[in-house]
Amino acid sequence: TAFPAGARAALVWNPAAGRRKGERRLGRIREAFRRAGIPLAETPTEAPGHAEALARRHADAGAAAVFCWGGDGTLAEAARGLLNRETALAPLPGGTVNVLARELGVPGEESRAVAALLAGRVLAVRPGLARRVGPASPSGPPAEAKTAAAAPEPEGRLFLSICSVGLDAATARRVGARTKRRGGLAGWAVEGARVFFWSPTPDLRVRITPAEGAGEWSAPVRAAWAGVGTQSRYTRWLPLFPGARIEHPDLVVTLVGPRSRFAIPLVAAAAALGRLRWLPGVRVERAAAVRIAPAGASADAPPGQCDGDAFAAAPIEVTRSADTLRLLAPAGYGGAPNGGC
Repeated sequence: TAFPAGARAALVWNPAAGRRKGERRLGRIREAFRRAGIPLAETPTEAPGHAEALARRHADAGAAAVFCWGGDGTLAEAARGLLNRETALAPLPGGTVNVLARELGVPGEESRAVAALLAGRVLAVRPGLARRVGPASPSGPPAEAKTAAAAPEPEGRLFLSICSVGLDAATARRVGARTKRRGGLAGWAVEGARVFFWSPTPDLRVRITPAEGAGEWSAPVRAAWAGVGTQSRYTRWLPLFPGARIEHPDLVVTLVGPRSRFAIPLVAAAAALGRLRWLPGVRVERAAAVRIAPAGASADAPPGQCDGDAFAAAPIEVTRSADTLRLLAPAGYGGAPNGGC
């Protein structure tokens, strides 16, 4: 198995996750480790960003794996603390959506999830990295980088599943920890409806460096929504990034053209049916780097989001991180990488 005999484990958990059933679910996690005979050190997060420091502390103390119970944003924080370490990150679904855990096939029930990860395998992955870049013009990318050859700055937001710019990111900006804790998906739906009907539709210009090629940026593509995935699902139901896999070096970018926002349900339906790439106005392709900017220098900068948490406003550049993360996945996770693009 991926978890060596005699090794110690750690648990980082987000008190805002799980709503009122959180303590009961944590109890099942503790009991699963007790039955497996594996010592478990656990620490709750106390503020946004705290999971990074806790994961690093457990790695320094010699934990073979840090099991993280929370949402995708908490997982991304913990991942930053484990970059280039021997300690693996093990995702336990405890948040509102749990995109990464579902993508890997981690069971939803806590004791089964722990057992599957303890008997699983380790993936060496390079997480996604989004960083704020200089202002763009309608005719070209930001001035400091004409090709994708320039290495991104280490500062930025790490993500394990999704980075996007559009109305969903505007919703993420409105949804705080209190809404997530009390409302769950319902809270997201309420804020999403407000944004959908009252916020202006973003007007974006997107440039792409293809996964295969000379590293040159493409001509600008106009879009109302731009998403970049390191794995295929946008939520637990929608494969908006077909063919993307967390362990593959490529990204998959999906662009929705500047059409009426009332076409969004059509895009969702096409994704659910596996027909996204055949829908007019939608573009899906593999990429090494993506730049997302507002239409002009004077345009309002639309917000971005990474794994459900608000990020800096565009323009941003999205790449794979140069750093490596060891990620625990169930033994059954597999398949051909990037088969859908």
